Amino acid sequence: MNIIDRITNITSMFPEKIAIEDNKKNEITYSTLLRKADIFARFLCEKNVVRNDVIMLITQKRIEMIACVLGIIKAGATYLIVDSTTPRDKIQFFIEDSKPKVIFSDENCAISDKTYDMVKIYNKQYGRKIKCNRVGEDAMYVVYTSGSNGKQKGVVVEDRNIGNYISSFIKYFKINASDCMIQQSPLYYDGFAEEVFSMLCSGGKIIIPQGVKSYNYRLISKIIDEHKVTIVSTAPLILNELNKMHKFKTVRTFISSGDVLLNNNIDNIIKYADVYNMYGTTETTVCATVYKCKKNMHDIPIGKPLEGYTVNIKNKNNEIGEIVISGKGVSRGYLNISENKERGFCIENNEKVYYTGDYGFEKNNELYILGRRDRQIKIKANKINLNEIEKHISQMKSVSKVACVCKKNNMGENSVVVYFASQSLSEKNVEEYCKRMIPDYINPLIIIKVEEVPITDTGKINYLELEQRDDLNEMELSVDDICKMIVRRISNEEKSEIDLELQLESLDFMRLVVELEDRFNIEFEDGYLDHEKFETIEDVCKYIMEKINEQ
Repeated sequence: MNIIDRITNITSMFPEKIAIEDNKKNEITYSTLLRKADIFARFLCEKNVVRNDVIMLITQKRIEMIACVLGIIKAGATYLIVDSTTPRDKIQFFIEDSKPKVIFSDENCAISDKTYDMVKIYNKQYGRKIKCNRVGEDAMYVVYTSGSNGKQKGVVVEDRNIGNYISSFIKYFKINASDCMIQQSPLYYDGFAEEVFSMLCSGGKIIIPQGVKSYNYRLISKIIDEHKVTIVSTAPLILNELNKMHKFKTVRTFISSGDVLLNNNIDNIIKYADVYNMYGTTETTVCATVYKCKKNMHDIPIGKPLEGYTVNIKNKNNEIGEIVISGKGVSRGYLNISENKERGFCIENNEKVYYTGDYGFEKNNELYILGRRDRQIKIKANKINLNEIEKHISQMKSVSKVACVCKKNNMGENSVVVYFASQSLSEKNVEEYCKRMIPDYINPLIIIKVEEVPITDTGKINYLELEQRDDLNEMELSVDDICKMIVRRISNEEKSEIDLELQLESLDFMRLVVELEDRFNIEFEDGYLDHEKFETIEDVCKYIMEKINEQ
């Protein structure tokens, strides 16, 4: 039974139940959602779309996009979602690489003569129903890898891949019609399929945070409470920020995936909700393993395989080897790349398997991940795994995030550069710790404190950006520095205006907002929970003074 058939069955049981709701009080029932999907499917049929044609959707989060996705699936085609805020040159790359038959957009987007207004089509009158005749080998969607280590590649996921995953996901987490899940993942990430299809195939409800960026954990937490969300699936970085918030009264399950989960990311949340650590790759359909976390754990495993998956540790050296995944979740492969064997895919014992490039080991019947195969370097003839250095430094209590990259020094030799974020530790603190804990032949490390370790949109460390940085010695104002400047300015201790640019990344800005709200007993309006609203520190000061005067 394909995804559309399953949603159709659910619709027959709960036709007038709300399927999707957004934070702007828009909603749609299951029966209306399917009728809207028929409109898109019929439109595509009129454009002579055939099975496995790629249909691109350039959009932001909104109810109409899910109707559009279901319509694409009904028509037998393959969906590819691109965030409309993506730079034009990157959108052009996706178009050239995927060669879409039709492009939908939620705004005036004249990027191609194949582009049609999604909202206008959504608002058309209902017509005849479209029968869905999909088979397991059909391509359901294309999703591009994050490109954190190089060029992005389109992964083709088939109906049978996502069908198995959704069935296993629903079964493992005991999802039912009373559940409600926030659509937290970026649209172009395979987590979108997990969130949307797991709810629609079980009779649950999806909450669309329209106009809210994935990193805006302050507003996300507000939406979770207001809409009585029961399941939250997100990256460890965002989970870490949610962990610092108040108790979420309705959430029963938090799911972490996309990066390494540390115990200090969950120490508060785990007191009142179940927390799960999941692992997988885009190439093997979202996630392949799961582990239910416990309190006070030093290292958190990635657990055991989900139903339909087999996970092995191969090419072992001292019990450590490469994580290899097989089973129903292994995707078709890469779009327009035939040499999949060299890129991780191959056939073993008449079964398709994927070599992840991640190292791991097994302990007490649980799987643990160490990190990337390609993150081994040589220093003074010694093989060094950068992930091991990261692991050592991350064990320092006040380190919130750490990333290591290899760069050439003035002599052309490999050097390890450590980027770390911490509220209280200095570069000297980390340096002294490394001298005690890390072998002498690796030291001296180049240690740089940053406000925020850069991440990709999927929540993974952006190693490529760190490798390309050439401003290692550039000094930046910390969140604490900016907060002190603002306090002095508001308190009239600082008479002149502060024209310095507000050079903060998204997450750091949210931390600044939370601190300022506590200090001045104010609340930033939802529309101002974005660092792009303020160009200078003085702009923030003026906004705070306006809020104080309103009181």
